[in-house]
Amino acid sequence: MSDTPQIWYSDSSDPVMNLAFEECVLDDPGTRLPSLVLYENREAVVIGKNQNPWLECDPERLEHAGVPLLRRLSGGGTVYHGPGNLNIGFVVPRNGFDRRPQLELVAKALVAFGIESEILERGDILVGGRKVSGNAMCYRSQRVLHHITLLVDANLSVLRTVLEPAEPEIETHAIASNRMPVANLSEFNRRIDIDSVRHWIVYTFNNVYSVGEHRSARDLDPACLGERSERHRSWEWKYGRTPRFLAPGSEDTRLSVRGGLVRAVLTRDGTERPLQEPMPYHPKLRKVSLLTGRTNG
Repeated sequence: MSDTPQIWYSDSSDPVMNLAFEECVLDDPGTRLPSLVLYENREAVVIGKNQNPWLECDPERLEHAGVPLLRRLSGGGTVYHGPGNLNIGFVVPRNGFDRRPQLELVAKALVAFGIESEILERGDILVGGRKVSGNAMCYRSQRVLHHITLLVDANLSVLRTVLEPAEPEIETHAIASNRMPVANLSEFNRRIDIDSVRHWIVYTFNNVYSVGEHRSARDLDPACLGERSERHRSWEWKYGRTPRFLAPGSEDTRLSVRGGLVRAVLTRDGTERPLQEPMPYHPKLRKVSLLTGRTNG
């Protein structure tokens, strides 16, 4: 490890830009190990790399509400980003990687507020039996991005609403979120806020690794930020990367969906009728009789 860690701050609240930001920190050859990444987004729903958006939320409802749906580069479950939710990332060596030290660093920072927490085996952090933090990892050949969400004083009623699935009857092997009761840290200490939590995360990081050198998006390659942002905005990344699934159709049929596109209709007798022209999946298609006959059969 370098003798001088780095602390990366984003002054943007754009969830697309910040997902690109942490990816570019991970991939930039000038990033030292360990590095700490910190940002706060405006409202967004962020699914894991291997998740089904229609099983995790309602994309159409999000669009009408002006809340973007995004797919991150790491695995794990779906999370709500928004004001009052601090995003924390650690870029550390892959060799000998263990997520426990990063989680313990966060838990140690919370002690400064008189908050004792519990770390579950899968990496969730609980306070008073309720989840205040989730985590996920993205692996590179030599590095790991271990990012953590921390509910400080987020709007939990919005969180619960935006994470209601559009189509709970989907059949898939995609990773499903583990839904748990959640809480804000502010419920356990009324004086806590994002700035104070951020301060103590940095303070604890400096104590564990030595004082970090401050960096920002201005220290990254603009081409990297632009390319990653463009990918995160694309339909192909958000929906086209969805693992194959079967969704309910009309008249006891099922829709076979690959790459976010309906490719065939499975009839009640098991016959597969491929579509002449695959179409983007939408839950409303279950109301259309065999997709208005647009099949080869």
